[in-house]
Amino acid sequence: GDGELAVLYRAFEREVGRPLSPMETEQIRAWRSDTDPVLILEALRRAVMMGKHNFKYIDRILLEWRKNNLRTLEAVAEHEREFASRRATRPRTGTREDHRKKALIKSLYVT
Repeated sequence: GDGELAVLYRAFEREVGRPLSPMETEQIRAWRSDTDPVLILEALRRAVMMGKHNFKYIDRILLEWRKNNLRTLEAVAEHEREFASRRATRPRTGTREDHRKKALIKSLYVT
């Protein structure tokens, strides 16, 4: 409701260090229409941690979560854990050993 919007506005104003523009308040209102305020605040927190204080960056985070049907903080955390474990189990390409083998093979064919 309006109370949630007020909390969001204050959080954003605190992070950007100034009053929000009418376009920014409209953007927050649009996010709130289909996103849990907790997720909006988490997207803001992540943007700030990355040194990004712009609304486009936050919008991209929220869009990515929506695309993956992540509607709660728990779902976001679980998605990130799965992503991290997939990356960890994927064979690494471009190890030093691979480069040495490629260089050796190349040297055999160079005339």
